[in-house]
Amino acid sequence: PKHTVRAKTSSLAKLLTWVMEQTLLQGEALCHQSDYISMKLMTETKRPSIISSDWHNCLKCGYDVQALEWPSWLKNCLEAAGASSDIV
Repeated sequence: PKHTVRAKTSSLAKLLTWVMEQTLLQGEALCHQSDYISMKLMTETKRPSIISSDWHNCLKCGYDVQALEWPSWLKNCLEAAGASSDIV
């Protein structure tokens, strides 16, 4: 499907490139800079167990706000890149 997230410079493209170049280890996660800063300001723990994001950042990664879910084509892209669709 046509979607801005499929551009070569999108957040999703950067995520897929990262995962294909270096697999995430258990306990590692990728998130937007603004989400990371927000988490660090809101928690005292070194590594929060839950990563939260806002609608804007989720949209940049392809989230479907009408269906309120990650689309199947996006999950298929992640799995084709060798990443679990559980990372979204």
